[in-house]
Amino acid sequence: MDLYDAPPEEEHTVEYLERAARDRYAVLRTIDEARSGGKTRAEELKPVIRKAEEERGLRRVVGNKVDEEGAARDAVSHFLLRLASCRNEEHRRWFVDNELQLFRCRFEALDTRQKKQFMRSAGFDENVTDATDADVETHGEALEAYLLGDSVHRNAYKATRPEQELTNMEYRTYCKSASRDRRNWWAVGFEHVPKLIGGRRAYLVGGQAWIHRDNVDEIVFGRYKLMLRKSLATSIELFKKFEASESHRLAPLLKSVHNRQSSGGYAYQGEEGTMSIAGVEATQESFPLCMRQLYKALKKDHHLTHGGRRQLQLYLKGIGMPLDQALLLWKTEFTKNDSISAEKFEKDYAYGIRHAYGREGKRVNYSPHVCGQCIAAEPGVKDAHGCPFKTLTTGGNKDGSKLDELLRNLNINAGKTNEIVDKARNMHYQIACGMTFAALHKGTDIEAGVHSPHQYFLESRKILAPPPPETENNGDAKVAAAA
Repeated sequence: MDLYDAPPEEEHTVEYLERAARDRYAVLRTIDEARSGGKTRAEELKPVIRKAEEERGLRRVVGNKVDEEGAARDAVSHFLLRLASCRNEEHRRWFVDNELQLFRCRFEALDTRQKKQFMRSAGFDENVTDATDADVETHGEALEAYLLGDSVHRNAYKATRPEQELTNMEYRTYCKSASRDRRNWWAVGFEHVPKLIGGRRAYLVGGQAWIHRDNVDEIVFGRYKLMLRKSLATSIELFKKFEASESHRLAPLLKSVHNRQSSGGYAYQGEEGTMSIAGVEATQESFPLCMRQLYKALKKDHHLTHGGRRQLQLYLKGIGMPLDQALLLWKTEFTKNDSISAEKFEKDYAYGIRHAYGREGKRVNYSPHVCGQCIAAEPGVKDAHGCPFKTLTTGGNKDGSKLDELLRNLNINAGKTNEIVDKARNMHYQIACGMTFAALHKGTDIEAGVHSPHQYFLESRKILAPPPPETENNGDAKVAAAA
């Protein structure tokens, strides 16, 4: 195991470093896509991660022996991708989330002795105290209630006796005994175990989280996550120095890592396509729910707030609408609003559209929003943007009834609708979107999961309007020769 607290000092060729950065990105992208596709449990992720590590030469251990070459490439690739991810909040969050999953897979493969040894060497056992007899005597009833309400702990205890049925009375007896045994309890600062606290799997006393010994892994994961966040913060200044010294070699590579195509090939490359206004109208069936809602609001109100305009403008750009058609579409709709004249549109709104296409300001060719950006949005009452799987199952919409109604209006059957709403209420928004895609496409899934609205659209068009085979002059279909 490596905490990556000291950068490697070995010298390598630019080609080696470029390949290492790409390989790390590919492994983390694989993890991200697996999670988005519904593989959220450890036993589902582990084989995916192991395969990706092996394919990319980033395995630290083979059998029971350390792979020196793999460990070295792993360390180099981590630091390179840390630099590549430090300058952007979305990239930082993505890096931390997926690096944590990679670390979790590796840590859970250790036995108890190895875990304790790692915690000591990493200093992760500092400020972790054992409970005393007096502690469990004072808090015994509360700890018992906490164990009784912890379904995960109950299932884990049940798994230790698979041949026997576990009754409520038997589990209550076990909890009473376990809650009064000081050897079962550790106390740690609450900031180190956010997942346990969020899942109500820790007992809070004066800023300390009391956790059962079976949950010790979460101390490690919580502290490692904090370390990753701090390391990214310090990497920003480091990148500035690195950028100056490597402006013609590695700096451009690191800046472009997150713009590379994913395995699905949907990273926006900046080309303007040929999607017309009529084409947009004709392909509404392929719009994801977020864009259906935005486009519907545009047609109804002839206006969108800034967040909605930006999200829809970049989406339409991503599915192939060129600038001239975008300007015509937005002007046509906005000038139907009594408060917006043609002159006002040109003065207040046209600039923003040209800016989205990289024709104004710094002339940045902006990419369409990915799902993470839509989910992170915090739309107000008058806004239509964001992710409807989140906005219609949180705040005043926690019961999910509005999302349920929306899905039923798409002729999705009640059983599927209930499953999708349940998934969204449990904050699995991209999975819920993928389930909606399958429900609207006769059970066909997006294998890699849903990662962006324009990816959803392109996958839908493959199914609903597949391109005809190319033909030679004699009318026979072409057969592409294998390279």
